[in-house]
Amino acid sequence: MTILAFPLVISFLKPHASGLSLLRVANRNHHHPLFRPRRRFSVSAISTSSSSSTSIPQHSPSTDSDSDSNSNNNSSEAIKSPVPTFQQAIQRLQEYWGSVGCAVMQCSNTEVGAGTMNPLTFLRVLGPEPWNVAYTEPCIWPDDSLYGENPNRLQRHTQFQVILKPDPGNSQDLFIRSLSALGLTILLLVVLLDKDAKAHPFSA
Repeated sequence: MTILAFPLVISFLKPHASGLSLLRVANRNHHHPLFRPRRRFSVSAISTSSSSSTSIPQHSPSTDSDSDSNSNNNSSEAIKSPVPTFQQAIQRLQEYWGSVGCAVMQCSNTEVGAGTMNPLTFLRVLGPEPWNVAYTEPCIWPDDSLYGENPNRLQRHTQFQVILKPDPGNSQDLFIRSLSALGLTILLLVVLLDKDAKAHPFSA
């Protein structure tokens, strides 16, 4: 079984002149009783763009149609911006994981601390039946807003949870392709064992 969690944070998606960039947070030693080992994907991504010089257009009757076409092209380029919004990022992930056989479901109707606490994961992964699901889950962590060593004091996170059961054998490739669906060009992917991930005390 494979569990992929995508932390979708608005502050992590920042528009730049060169496209979308992922902020990399340096490893810090956190001492919190709710931390446990967990697999995390560390990604370095880059996107390229070409720069072009602009000049003031000459207004003449013969070039009115050209200026109209240029304005239409500019508007279409703005629509096709490589930097996805928060809503577009969720939509692209839903379309991708739905295309590879996952059932796209909705979030839980109660407050949870992680996407794993959704009954779609917490209960369905216990049995022997195959289960492939993807959903967006708002996560509430009040402790993140208190004083402490945890740098992620957002209190409310948005997590995109993916469950692949049984393990298809190419879960890492599927993960990389999902990042490509977001418009990211992958340069390096490192799978680490993060000891600073949080856990619910009753889920141990």
